[in-house]
Amino acid sequence: MSNKELLQQIQDGAIEGGSDLSTVLRKCLVLASGLDNEPLKTWSQCDLNGYPKPGELPEYRIIKGLQS
Repeated sequence: MSNKELLQQIQDGAIEGGSDLSTVLRKCLVLASGLDNEPLKTWSQCDLNGYPKPGELPEYRIIKGLQS
């Protein structure tokens, strides 16, 4: 499968309502490897497996207004 085909699958999966996010992120990892793109690889791994430190969470992962 070409990188272009894989990217199309990722895009389709991202916009389809019933897509499994884990599958889309694993495809991102495959694409990152094929492109030798370390930032995409790191982001995909963190979104799949969790961020190593809470302070490293991206802004979109922080829920505000909730108390624990």
